Amino acid sequence: MNCSIRPLAASLALAGIVLPSCGGGGGTGAARTAPTIANLELAPRVVYQDPAPATFSVGFDLFDPNRDVASASFVLRDAGGFLVDQRTLAIAATAATVRIQGAAVVPLPQLGTFTVEIWTTDAGGLISNALTTTVDVVPYPWTGMPADLVVRRDAAAVALDEQAYVIGGSRQDLGMFPGPSTPIVGRFDPASATWAEMAPLAVSRSGLAAAVFDGRILAIGGLSRPPLSGSFLVATVEQYDPATNAWSPRASMPTARHRIAAATLGGRVYVVGGLTGTEFEPLSTVESYDPVADTWRTEPSLLHSRHGARAAAFGGRLVVAGGERSPGVCENRVEVFDPATGLWTTTPDANLCATWLVATAGQLFAGAGEGLWASLAFNPPVWSGRTSSRLGSSHESAAAATSEAIFVFGEAGVERYVLAHEIR
Repeated sequence: MNCSIRPLAASLALAGIVLPSCGGGGGTGAARTAPTIANLELAPRVVYQDPAPATFSVGFDLFDPNRDVASASFVLRDAGGFLVDQRTLAIAATAATVRIQGAAVVPLPQLGTFTVEIWTTDAGGLISNALTTTVDVVPYPWTGMPADLVVRRDAAAVALDEQAYVIGGSRQDLGMFPGPSTPIVGRFDPASATWAEMAPLAVSRSGLAAAVFDGRILAIGGLSRPPLSGSFLVATVEQYDPATNAWSPRASMPTARHRIAAATLGGRVYVVGGLTGTEFEPLSTVESYDPVADTWRTEPSLLHSRHGARAAAFGGRLVVAGGERSPGVCENRVEVFDPATGLWTTTPDANLCATWLVATAGQLFAGAGEGLWASLAFNPPVWSGRTSSRLGSSHESAAAATSEAIFVFGEAGVERYVLAHEIR
């Protein structure tokens, strides 16, 4: 039975596939026996609520000593037991044992659990036993969220205390190209789906990185481009305290650069890759910051230079993905740094052009365009596909993850991915 989510039409077409006969028969004068069905199979058992059709397959085994089964019927009820649809379709099976398969279109109009009940009837009106199963209709995991405070690209994003912060970036709503950098910091509250403007950066910049340490946010590096003026690289590090809604200066990064990535691992904030000027010379530079001592040190370099990369701490290691190695050419090799050995390794998967990378709920998630991948393993990451986003993401997007959801901030809008709604 193939089912599509359509609120009006419903149909069912069944066909018998003959299996080895179990003997018996429906000779004249023989006692008549009601048919029996078993082994009902329905897949998938969970579908997204979506106006687009969702395809199901179903089958069951039929034992009919009389070999005159005439119809199959099904009813569909919602979680409250109310009838949603009912159909009876003609079928014919001339063997005692057959496998019945078919196609149907039934309405699944709202979220919840629907019950499907199926039985057969023979030519003499004898009715078989009924088999039941359920289908869950769940929300689509990707949902559009209210727009950012300003349209921007190359911002940084982090999550702190289940709130998402979008920091800096270059404005795209002023009719200027390239857009000037901005010091604006927006905080998005997932519970109320509202934005609030927080204290701005002291230095406006885009292509910066952000990381969280000990309940505070660090904004690192970037490129400052004031309106109608030249641009300059930024080594500045600012620390945000949500308790006071204030930024304070910290020790500057040794290498001023932009289009960098950062992640906190083992009490240090690692900053990787980037560019040091307008010319295209991606870096392999890695430097780490000790927020307690307010000091920096140089770390072993990346194996593959890149700018615009994404970084995340996962499984006690630093994972770096995406970015560009030459103009318009994605660096699709994923690198993993082990702080215990001080060594970088390239993972076997060499085809992930990540546009964002976050770790949450024991999984590592990577986005690339409309695609989404997740990994439960960390040495190395082993990727498997998840439900694609609707808006997609680019190298200028930013992402942050709370314990329950991932938020992707881009020029096209804001999307939320709810982990619990993923069908796997």
